[in-house]
Amino acid sequence: MNALFRRIPVRIPAIHYGYEGEGRSFGRQGMPEWKSGYRGDDGMEIRYLDGRPRLPPETPGWHRWDTEGGLCLELKPGEWAAYDFTVRSDGGDVAGGVDLGTVYRLVLQLGTPAGAGVAAVTLDGRPLAELRPGTAWERIAAADRLPALEAGTHRVVVAAREGAVRVESLSFEA
Repeated sequence: MNALFRRIPVRIPAIHYGYEGEGRSFGRQGMPEWKSGYRGDDGMEIRYLDGRPRLPPETPGWHRWDTEGGLCLELKPGEWAAYDFTVRSDGGDVAGGVDLGTVYRLVLQLGTPAGAGVAAVTLDGRPLAELRPGTAWERIAAADRLPALEAGTHRVVVAAREGAVRVESLSFEA
């Protein structure tokens, strides 16, 4: 239930950035040379975890959705993606309520194609961290302790600086 409504604690796959269109949910630096088989009209580079482009099937008809082990979002310098999440105020009930006093951390699963990328992370428009992943996938904490969050909707933006960055997921952990 938390994943469906993006209520923390939650893990958000990076390919599920917001759906409010360019300029609000994502920013890109031109269209890629190929069109992704998922959210292709957005023009964001969705790839397999090994870096290959996620291309649409070449034959018509129904095709099984196969992520071949996972997908990621590759952000070039200047590109960004926004992720909205919700903090509930109704206490820790079985349905997934959140105690506003709970301390959360934000962990990103990141990598770079060339080992030189920087991921700038903001929370509700305020700088949170600049992360420098290597070429291998790694979990990096953007914040071991997020600032106190009021009940309601919040936004994390991940932007690439100084080189391309691949993002697999964002995890809000208690």
